[in-house]
Amino acid sequence: MTPPDTIAICTNGRVSSLRETLQSIIGLLYDTFEVCVVYGPALDGTAEMLRAWADKIKVVACPEANLSMARNIAIEHAHSEIVAFLDDDAIPEPTWLNELVAAYEEDVVGAAGGFVYDHTGTAFQHRFATCDRLGRADQTWSRATPELNFPFTTDFPHLLGTNCSFRRRALLAVGGFDEEYDYMLDETDLQLRLIDAGWHIRQLTGACVHHKSLSSSIRTEQRILKSWYSLFKNRIYYGLINRGDDHGLTEVIDEAHRLIHLYAGWLPEGVAKGLLSPSDRERFHVEVERAWEEGLRRGLSGMRRLMSAERRGRSPQPFKAFRSNPF
Repeated sequence: MTPPDTIAICTNGRVSSLRETLQSIIGLLYDTFEVCVVYGPALDGTAEMLRAWADKIKVVACPEANLSMARNIAIEHAHSEIVAFLDDDAIPEPTWLNELVAAYEEDVVGAAGGFVYDHTGTAFQHRFATCDRLGRADQTWSRATPELNFPFTTDFPHLLGTNCSFRRRALLAVGGFDEEYDYMLDETDLQLRLIDAGWHIRQLTGACVHHKSLSSSIRTEQRILKSWYSLFKNRIYYGLINRGDDHGLTEVIDEAHRLIHLYAGWLPEGVAKGLLSPSDRERFHVEVERAWEEGLRRGLSGMRRLMSAERRGRSPQPFKAFRSNPF
């Protein structure tokens, strides 16, 4: 029998897609697993819908719309040694868990993840990628990059957040997710800290999920950003907190300027095509100023928002096997 596994789903304001994701889990071919859903404060009927699943899954509330906070709550409630994160708008293929768990045969493996199809169901959103200490991703790779699994590497193997799994022991050892990242770069920062702590990341060929990339408070149905504060603030914070000896302060600031100018250049076209409103364009500049202020302040402080030692030391919640009978 395969070892038990925990699937963690963090959700906020997507009751319809969450229902579809939960139904899709019924089709997994893995022997024994549990499901933990952590739901945010959006009043969209998610809590009421989850009552029908109460005998099948663990359900926990998160008080803030903060993805890292929700993920840390899921880690606390997970019983299994492997915790697999799945987005609330993603559908896993039947052998997804089998392939993920098989990647942990070596004790040094701290994280593993597979391919992600985009909303078309035929094209890939993510296959192989690396990221660096300024948050710049490179998705041009045609293979995995295990040679980059060493502490303080400049570039490192990168897994997409909608299809990533972790050894729970490794998560606790590095303090879990940094709750400074309310959205964006949360899994990237964690993977870098895991590698710096000596763990390896396994990039798998397969272990596929299908990702719808639905609209949210951050982006539109056309996947156009309509709120930029978290992206810019987190990018500035990420570069400052992770730059180490590779990048100076000026380089971090220059990279943030480049990213902001890139998005600013798209604003006129977005407004002209009706994808953004004139008020969105005005708000962009307000959010930029706020992002600089908060990103610099928090990044230069060197203070992370990790799981406390008390939280990490708690005994995991009892295992709750997922009942796969549909209803």
